[in-house]
Amino acid sequence: MAKVISIINHKGGVGKTTISVNLASALAELKQKVLLVDFDPQGNSTGHFFDEEDIPQTIDKSILNEEPLHIANVGRHDLIPSRLALSTAETLFLGNIEGFLKLRDVLEPVDNAYDYILIDCPPSLGWFSQNALNAATHVLVPSEPSKMSTDGFEAINILIERTRKTLNPSLVNLGVIFSSVRNLKVHKDYESQLREMLGDQIMHTNIRNYKHYVEATALQKSVLEHAPDSNASSDFRNLAKEIHGKIQG
Repeated sequence: MAKVISIINHKGGVGKTTISVNLASALAELKQKVLLVDFDPQGNSTGHFFDEEDIPQTIDKSILNEEPLHIANVGRHDLIPSRLALSTAETLFLGNIEGFLKLRDVLEPVDNAYDYILIDCPPSLGWFSQNALNAATHVLVPSEPSKMSTDGFEAINILIERTRKTLNPSLVNLGVIFSSVRNLKVHKDYESQLREMLGDQIMHTNIRNYKHYVEATALQKSVLEHAPDSNASSDFRNLAKEIHGKIQG
């Protein structure tokens, strides 16, 4: 069975898609078979690999119409694309318990084909994130080391605990991954405070802010493919090894 990692935070701009895309590539470098699921109607992970006119069949067809999944290969790993039509699912399924298991049920047929399935979630703690947590074995929370980005940790932890008590008791919280980290005193001070407070709830690896991510996105590549010898790629290799080590023991 695959290890399913939901990458969630209700804050926007904290690096969910950057982490999803590049962590998938880095895990693939470790000889793991990886599927990236774009579960955000905005389709940012999808747009990282495809121009609008070239996007193949998207996950809304499976969620809304129970059609078979279409899985696209994007080089090092596979991708289930998304598009704006997926946004209607929240309204359609919010009122029934089966609706909160839609993603889990859709992914079940491909579960044994992968070592890791990563789920890129929209910036909310509503139906989409709850579905992703119900489908997951693990959860990872990206955040910048700043007060504005970390103020919502309590709400995220409440959602994770509620999920454990209801539909997914074995869900494991991998913790917080700091992203867009800069060589600023305010970032260093806040990171130090949070590490002292939260300890092992924060990943040892930081994802630092580099220009290579913007360049890689423009080329529709992961940063590891675009700039394999860069510090940006090194950060993601370290993160992949840390996560793989935590999960596999």
